[in-house]
Amino acid sequence: MNDLRVAMVFGSGGLGAGGYYNEMGLKGLKQAEHHFGVPFEYRLPKGDPDFEPLLRELAQTAKYALINVMSFGASPGLNRVADEFPAQKFAAFDARADKPNVANYASEPKGVSFLAGAAAAWLSSSGKIGTLFGTEGPGYWQWVASYMAGARYVRPEVEVLYEFLPVYSPSPEQGEAAAAKQYDAGVDAIMAHLDLGDRGIFAAARRRGKYALGFNGERGLDPDHIPFDVTRHLEVSVYDAVKRVVEGKFAAGVTVWGMERGQYALEFGSPLHPMVTPAFMKRVEALKSEIAAGKFGALPAMKDEVEPFLTNSKPQTSNSQL
Repeated sequence: MNDLRVAMVFGSGGLGAGGYYNEMGLKGLKQAEHHFGVPFEYRLPKGDPDFEPLLRELAQTAKYALINVMSFGASPGLNRVADEFPAQKFAAFDARADKPNVANYASEPKGVSFLAGAAAAWLSSSGKIGTLFGTEGPGYWQWVASYMAGARYVRPEVEVLYEFLPVYSPSPEQGEAAAAKQYDAGVDAIMAHLDLGDRGIFAAARRRGKYALGFNGERGLDPDHIPFDVTRHLEVSVYDAVKRVVEGKFAAGVTVWGMERGQYALEFGSPLHPMVTPAFMKRVEALKSEIAAGKFGALPAMKDEVEPFLTNSKPQTSNSQL
């Protein structure tokens, strides 16, 4: 066993059912423990006010080579505690603290959302696809803008409907009502991003014989109507943070983790959905390789960036529905 120890303050979603995000972080800690023999402890906050006292409690012991923290809501507390304990190393996932003792792991979803938009366009027989998000903001606009760009890059005539709901995690009933509006307007594939509301999207898809793109392993809920998932693999970042400390390579600042570094993926499960043909997979893999190679440069992060991007990228004209 390694002499080093690490700790984690998870997000407020808990572990197990409903705590997928935290479970990914736990997976990364377990992988690091297996490979490097580094034991870990963790704390589970009940809400944002708990982050600061939990971080301070761990830092005061001075026994952890690294304290990890997950969740946007941890940022204020992390900034204060990092100042109080300048010798303590921290790693932040989605939280952010520009301090000399904090390694910030920022997520970059635009590549996978661009790929998801293209894949949804290839699924569509109506030429209309959609997406639903809880709350509006730059962090979610980058998903929507890149999804729109990916769809229209491979099928310029495709129409993309979107809606931001008033809350991050609406009820399944609210999700179903929002999805029903899009499906009834001619959409036949919706990228789900409503947390609990996703189940309502899937119910609407099932009732209407339409498709939905799941998020983080949701395909298993209804594999007949969810051909594939957009999945975030946060565990690769958590593993990297511990690995760097073990190897004496901790570095403060910001590193960006996207599809190219294994943070995000389109996952199709087994058996493959009937719509996911060999020709479909060939197109997905080809476009994924182009994204990874940097063919498109900076992908759109806001709606007003989509048209200039498409003008400069010379959208394809032959990739109709598969």
